[in-house]
Amino acid sequence: MAPAREGTSRASAAFALRDAAFRGKVESALQAARRVLAGGGAPLRYAGDVPHAYADKFCVAAACCGAAVASELAALRAVGLGEEALQQALGWQRAGRAVTLRLDGATRCALKEQRTRVEESPKVTETVTEERSGGFGFGSRTKERTVSVKHEVKEWTWAIAAEWKLQLFTGAAPEDSSGACVLLAGRASEPAEAVTRSEVPPRPKEVAWAAVELDLTWLLRQVEKDLSVRFEIDRAAGDCYTPARNAQVAAAVEHFEAVTKFTKGLTARMVECCALDPAQQRHATGWLPPATSASGIYVAVPAALALAEGGAADAAASEEASPAASGDGHAVVRVVLPASDAGDASETLLMSEPQMATLLTESLRSLDAIYTQLDRKAAESPNPAGPCSAAEVWLQQAAGTFLRAVATSALCAVADVEDMIRRQVVAAVGRELTEKDFSEYMSFHCRNLFGAAYRPRPFCHAIRRPGHAPEGELSICTGGDALPIETMVATRLHDTEGALVPPMHIKLSAAARLAFTGDRYVHGLVRHAFSSSSALQLHLRARARQFSSFVLVAGTITAADELTPKAALLVRDKDELDIPLMLETIPTQKEFRDAIESLSPEQQDFCKALRSMQLASTLFGIAIIQVKPQMERLLNLPPDALTKEIKLTRDLLSLFCNYQMPSDLLSFGGDAEAGVKEKIAVVAEQVAAMNEMIAEEKKAEAEEAVLQRRFETGGGGGGGLFGARADDLVEGFCEKLADSSQSFGSARVRRMKGMPKATAVFGAAPPAPQMRARGAPLAMAPPMPHAAQQQQVMPSAMPQAHDFADQVEEAPAPGAEVTSDAEPPQQQPAPAAQAGGAGGTVDVHSDVTTLPSRLDAACAGSEARAGALRATVIKPADAWSKTSQPKLLGAKKTTSLRIGSDEEKGARAEAMDLLDALSRSGELLVECAELHVVLAATHCFDSTLIDTVVAENINPIAKVERSCVSIASVVHGGIDPAAMLPQAAAERLGFIESSA
Repeated sequence: MAPAREGTSRASAAFALRDAAFRGKVESALQAARRVLAGGGAPLRYAGDVPHAYADKFCVAAACCGAAVASELAALRAVGLGEEALQQALGWQRAGRAVTLRLDGATRCALKEQRTRVEESPKVTETVTEERSGGFGFGSRTKERTVSVKHEVKEWTWAIAAEWKLQLFTGAAPEDSSGACVLLAGRASEPAEAVTRSEVPPRPKEVAWAAVELDLTWLLRQVEKDLSVRFEIDRAAGDCYTPARNAQVAAAVEHFEAVTKFTKGLTARMVECCALDPAQQRHATGWLPPATSASGIYVAVPAALALAEGGAADAAASEEASPAASGDGHAVVRVVLPASDAGDASETLLMSEPQMATLLTESLRSLDAIYTQLDRKAAESPNPAGPCSAAEVWLQQAAGTFLRAVATSALCAVADVEDMIRRQVVAAVGRELTEKDFSEYMSFHCRNLFGAAYRPRPFCHAIRRPGHAPEGELSICTGGDALPIETMVATRLHDTEGALVPPMHIKLSAAARLAFTGDRYVHGLVRHAFSSSSALQLHLRARARQFSSFVLVAGTITAADELTPKAALLVRDKDELDIPLMLETIPTQKEFRDAIESLSPEQQDFCKALRSMQLASTLFGIAIIQVKPQMERLLNLPPDALTKEIKLTRDLLSLFCNYQMPSDLLSFGGDAEAGVKEKIAVVAEQVAAMNEMIAEEKKAEAEEAVLQRRFETGGGGGGGLFGARADDLVEGFCEKLADSSQSFGSARVRRMKGMPKATAVFGAAPPAPQMRARGAPLAMAPPMPHAAQQQQVMPSAMPQAHDFADQVEEAPAPGAEVTSDAEPPQQQPAPAAQAGGAGGTVDVHSDVTTLPSRLDAACAGSEARAGALRATVIKPADAWSKTSQPKLLGAKKTTSLRIGSDEEKGARAEAMDLLDALSRSGELLVECAELHVVLAATHCFDSTLIDTVVAENINPIAKVERSCVSIASVVHGGIDPAAMLPQAAAERLGFIESSA
């Protein structure tokens, strides 16, 4: 199965730029075919321009491969493969032995002679001046003379020759005694001379060529006993996908790729051989005609991509025109073409066998013409018996250029048949398809596929109580268009079936776990990924409305009753939270088994343990806890009591989040039958008292800070210890503290009760300030105990800042008990989940941890060729963003939160502190909450969308459709798929028998 895909994919990649050039070759070949076949039947046209059936494409692909096989045999016959040698090679192949074509040889360089010769330089005429002296005072005179220089030159003459053999053999090598060998062509050339003026030879004395080999076993399998060629595609085979993607064409592609490699090596050897005689090589450039199409040799393979329009009369006419031999008497190889099963032969006529024979005859005729011209001109050359002779040029032309053109045309023809399908698909749709188009269609299709109760719904939920306006919105959206994803949803509402669902827990700290019930949702997400797909961007988004708030906790379901948080944030007052989600697929059961098959038992156990952890991580949980309803329960207020108490709700949030105020100090503790207004008034007065007490504490801290600063600066003049502006400094510092969020009741809070005032530093300490009850009613919670008195006398030495702070005692939080090693409150045991028998349905809400194993089993049934359905892990990314509006009419600002940063830790601590307060450290059950469990799977295809449809002959809609049904069955507890689908869809998918 794999070779069929890999072989043709290599061909497509190697000839990705072939379209324009190859279509030109096809048109040229068809024009020549029309001239050759004039009057011999209906004119041939390119198959893509002729109406035809899908089955005709298989015939066209087979015709191209058959024509290539016949052309390759013709090329081998041109270089010496006679009928006797062919029969012998066929006998080897039918006996189950591999047949190989091999070219090997060597070049030799030997010293022919050494000689010394006298070399005279060209004569030079020069003028010579002669000086003369005498009694009569005659001066000098000039005369001309001719001068030449002679010198001895040593020359070495070298004899350079080549020897090569082209042979067929069976066995390990031609000289192997267990095999046999047939010589097709070979030659030992006469030496060519090379003269040097150095004793160093121009070439090594002997160089053996690296042998170039081609396996002809596949080629010989296509030859029948009568020496005709038959190439057929087995359409009934399981690995036959398209005309270009099947075992037979894949083997042909592999062979023709080997042919192109062989011809490149053969051409390089022949060029090297001809280069031994440069003068003859220059002369040989005129032996061949100018290259127009494949060096003047007609290649019939592109013309096999043709169909004819006509009827039976044209077919009869084509049968009459059937030349049987080429010009030199060689019999033309007959190609047995497959018959079309398209049905209506009057509309489309495939190329007939006589037409194919005519085209092959034209190819042989062009070969013969080239050889005749080559042989004539080579005989007129200066050194016809040297290393560059007609034999080398012909081998390069017939077994090199022509054979390479045949193989390349065959590869391009096969790829063009596939491209023909691709172009037709694009034409049918109207444009190039993208994966976004496929996603949009699948969303549309799944809405119509399932019954009304099981249809996928957008993951966009309003956070609300029944009968109330929404507090906010929760959604999971795609990154590009921000549209919510669609999931299969199994819902259990708390109002009707809450008693059957055990509570879930969130670990707040080492000593506390929050228990919550509420509505439960199990979402099944099926996404798809092609080879060109980029990583799918999903975003978890939460948005709160004005004067509304809720806590979002996202993480992994690690146990049947446990949600391990990865993110926890308080969302309030028009906050918009955006958490990117990362998706990671894990291998299917089959892929995992195949991977660990050859590992040791210890290694397998290690991998299995990690896989179980990966499967457990596929449960992504999102908990939403509404603040107001739980705050009402916490403070002993009736439902809806805080709905319109906006300021009171904000003050309570501030006390719980910023100061970790115990709820016992704020809750209503009076008569349970009291009216709503009375209860709210009591809580409001207690909140006001807490705020006033906090303001006093802030003022005391301001006074201490100013005092400390005065101590450090050595004091100031005028009017007491602080000077005239002491009160102004204190008031200003108090205002600054009032704007900040100071921690109250947390790990080291300095209680300022009983701290000496600035006016009495050196005297007796005044009484500690009391927290004013302001006439609280009897129903008020017990008053907070007073702090211990501080030391009344300031030490003589001025203390440092840290010493001064250490004198202040730490008081326990009001109403809190000091305990050690506190244990989390024990929850009531959850009712047992009711499950059906083997293969039956289960209550997924009782124990969602059963879903990963069911998901893994559902993924195991996916077909390997159609892509694998893989379970997918969802987890929050490291970087988030939060948009908030601090003031009602102020501008929005966006902040980034990164896991582990101070901002993220602070936001997480705020949410956890609030949950701790709302649940009394896990003692109080949270009922107004909802839990969303997301189970994801990804259908992974091996190719791009268009290649999946065209090259793999796979309808991805049908595959993803089945994946959606499988995941929907898992989400709904193993329900029968037929129960979720309309009858027509169930019959089409084979879940029930057709009523017809």
